[in-house]
Amino acid sequence: LACCLWLYVMNEQNPIIERSFVVNLETRGLQSGMLVFNAPSKVNVKVRSSRSILGDINPETITAYLNLENMKVGQHAVTVACDFPKGAVLEISPKVVNLYIDVSKEKNFAVTTRIVGIPAADLTVGRRVVTPTEVKVKGAAHRVDAVERVIAPLDITERKDDFTAHINLIAVGTDGIEMPDLVVEPAVAAVEARMVHQLVTTDVSVKANLIGTLPTGLKLAKVELVPAQLKVTAPPSSLEKTTSIATGQVDLSKVNGNMVVKVPLELPEGFVSDVRNVEVRLSVEKE
Repeated sequence: LACCLWLYVMNEQNPIIERSFVVNLETRGLQSGMLVFNAPSKVNVKVRSSRSILGDINPETITAYLNLENMKVGQHAVTVACDFPKGAVLEISPKVVNLYIDVSKEKNFAVTTRIVGIPAADLTVGRRVVTPTEVKVKGAAHRVDAVERVIAPLDITERKDDFTAHINLIAVGTDGIEMPDLVVEPAVAAVEARMVHQLVTTDVSVKANLIGTLPTGLKLAKVELVPAQLKVTAPPSSLEKTTSIATGQVDLSKVNGNMVVKVPLELPEGFVSDVRNVEVRLSVEKE
């Protein structure tokens, strides 16, 4: 009777309960030089034990692991094992893990820059010097083989003067997307960038700048410009506002018949053209 009473009291005061924990998932037995992919870092484990044990338990007391001994490169479905010395393991989720095992590999790549942002008006980035020029990429063989290049994203937003930036390097694949599961050594590169004034060359029409009026009895029949268009080089912001280039003044009051007048171009400041003068051919007729 005393024994039964003791068991009853213990069961009432310290009953057997169940509780779930999120525990770290370890890998064991993996061969040297190999890497594991797609395996979760944690799993859910439900255990059973007395209330006194589970009430103060440290989740690290429960060990969940994958036994990868003698496994080769390729896809594997591995059952999660679990040890809980102070009770019973009831459930593991996920119970089976689909993972990929690959050998580690390293490869050297040249560092290139990728321009990001828009600089101050009429400026662009010119010469760039990257240090180091070459880095090492480490990781799983199939991932390293998929790397196309290593880039240093160079932000030139609102830059006006030459500058030096220390940039985290990124390994990217053929699709241009970052591959974060790889290690780049060294991880940071110094980029010296020189800002230069940007110039654009385009075709612009020529417009005759006619002043005065023709003598009495004459009227203007035709105005021809040679050349009618010319190539000019200027900052982009200036070209956006320019639709034509005017000639020097041509005084109609001095015209007494058909004439060809050679006049200089009135090029705005900052504009360059290989043509300095144009011919204004005036055709008149009697009213």
